[in-house]
Amino acid sequence: MWMSKTRIRPPIQGTCFNNGSFILNPYTLEQKCNCLPGLTGQNCAIDIDECVDGIANCATNATCFNTYGSFKCN
Repeated sequence: MWMSKTRIRPPIQGTCFNNGSFILNPYTLEQKCNCLPGLTGQNCAIDIDECVDGIANCATNATCFNTYGSFKCN
């Protein structure tokens, strides 16, 4: 019985979003995006929710609000 495997394609040069930088390892030819803080994903298109993940360092009585690529404390 033949089974297909889903392969995740590496990013293509120029497809890193939100000012992510494309990196090509010249020895292994591995391709990836280096995302700015607050963003993740294969193409840097996924926002990290710092409030949920516990990354935000808001004061004890402050409320954390997630923003795209960052967070705010009020």
